[in-house]
This record gives sequence, structure tokens and C-alpha cells, in this order.
Amino acid sequence: MEKNSIWELRKCNYTLAIELEKRLKISNITAELLVQRGVDTYEKAVKYLRGELKDLSDPYNLSGMTAAVARIIAAMDGKEKIVIYGDYDVDGICSAVLLKKCLKFLGHNADYYIPDRFADGYGLNLSRVEKLAEQGYGLLITVDCGISAVAEVKKAAALGMDIIITDHHNPGQNLPPAIAIINPKLDNDGDSRDLAGVGVVFKLAMALCRYKGCEGQVFKWLDLVALATVADIVPLLGDNRILVKYGLKQLADTELVGLKALLINSELNDQEIMPWHISFILAPRLNAAGRLQTAELSLQLLLTEDIAKAQEYAEKLAAFNNERRLI
Repeated sequence: MEKNSIWELRKCNYTLAIELEKRLKISNITAELLVQRGVDTYEKAVKYLRGELKDLSDPYNLSGMTAAVARIIAAMDGKEKIVIYGDYDVDGICSAVLLKKCLKFLGHNADYYIPDRFADGYGLNLSRVEKLAEQGYGLLITVDCGISAVAEVKKAAALGMDIIITDHHNPGQNLPPAIAIINPKLDNDGDSRDLAGVGVVFKLAMALCRYKGCEGQVFKWLDLVALATVADIVPLLGDNRILVKYGLKQLADTELVGLKALLINSELNDQEIMPWHISFILAPRLNAAGRLQTAELSLQLLLTEDIAKAQEYAEKLAAFNNERRLI
């Protein structure tokens, strides 16, 4: 290589690559790329290339899961008021929708609150926590936020409201004194380390449904998981790769009325959905509402079961996105 070259070629263990090529019956180039990217054993390569839903890591590998499930079940059994507190991007929106749908399926109609970007800012808002406590919520579950909300969680506890945090952002030195914290960044599980917020919520839903004896039901929400995982630009490795692989297939044939309307409005219906469709077409539409006004419209789109309303919401989101692009 010339001294002035701007290229820096990655080294490869060709012995390992040849072994993968032979055992997996793949091309030499594919085998070398896998080894260069750290997928350097037969077991890793099989999971990377041919991973199935049964290969997903156990939700209880995430610390905090046992405590979170116990508290949520107690709240459901005691008919406590539960509120889901999310974020205004695609990951936060899909996380809130998935958890709300899961709890409803299990027999509890939880409420949700998505902060206003302009009025509340990002994450748990202290005054909003106080208002939710005043409204009688005994349990608040964060999705895609909360890992740095030390003061807010302390305030909630003082007001008699328990908080469960589900998040995937990097934790600080001091963790909030929550009833339970589920964040893969606190654990050392390679398969779940890079989960998006929606992936963490999916794991919680798996654990809750397992407790109720219906774990297989969670896979019907894989379209939401794929949508948010790709939109949040997390590495498509480990569990993420499997979730997106199967979620993309489900997204193309989604049962969610709102997603169907969004696909039709985006001229993606009856097509094989690829990751770039999410990144450049679907996600910007869902993000646009929260960037210009509030994310409520995106939530309503994903929650509605009314076809006419879904079409109306999809058209509004497309208009918001066009306005955002002009700005």
C-alpha cells in the first residue's frame, strides 16, 4: 500500500474465514467480512446469518426484570392506575404503543404521556411527574427515557408513586432510586447490549406474557420493534438483527390499521419492506409530528383501529413531514 493512501485495510484471520466458508457453505468474501466484523466463530456466524426467534436471549438476562414484572403484576391485580411515560421520537412512540398494547392484552388499560418537546423537554419532567401523581397514578413506567432522572424519581417516591425505568441510553454515575431499572447498558449480555428502547420494552412484554402463560403473543408486535429499532440507528447485531429480520416481514403484512395506512400513504403497500424504507420514508413521517407540534398524532395513528381516522392521520403526518423538509 502506498504511504499516502487514505485507505486502511482491516486485517483478517484467514484461517478462521476459511473454516467458516467450509462449514457454512458461504462465499470466501462473506466469510472474510464476518471475521473482520467480529463474527469469528461458527456459533456467532450461524446466529448472525440464520438467527431465529427461538435464538433471542432470555428477557431475565436483563437485571431489574424480575422486580419490574412483580411490580407491574401487583399493579394490575390491584387495579392501580398505570401511566406509560415515553419520548417523542419513533423509538419512544413505538415503545409506548407496544407496552400499552401488551398491558391491554393482559387485561389492564394503562394510560400514556408523551412529553411535549417545547413545553416539557426531553425525558421525565419534574412538574409533569407531580401532576401525574396528583392524578392518582400509583405506577409510572418510562420507555426510552429515565435513566438520568434521579431528582424526578425521588420526587415521585415522595409523592407515593412508584417508577419503573426502561431505557437504553448510557447511565450516569448515580442511578435513579426506582423500583426497578431495565437497561441493557447495565448488564454484560452481548446479545441484548445494543437494544433500542423498543427492544427493552419488547423484553419486558416477553417476561409479562411468560408470567401469564402467553409468551408467543409478543411476536405480533414485531412490526413496531423493527420500525423503532431501525429508526433509532442501533447496531443490527445480536437480538436486534433477529428482531428486525422478522419484524420487517411482519411490517409488510401488518395487522395494525395505522401502519397499513402509513404504508399506503407512503406507496409502500404490497412491497417487501427494507430498512431504508423505514429510515428515509416511514420514520421521518412519524418523527415529524413531535418535531413541529406534539407526538400525539403519531401515537393516535399507531393506536387507532378506525380505518378512516388512520388514513386522516397518515395524511396529516405526510403533510407535517413535507413542512419539516421545507423548514
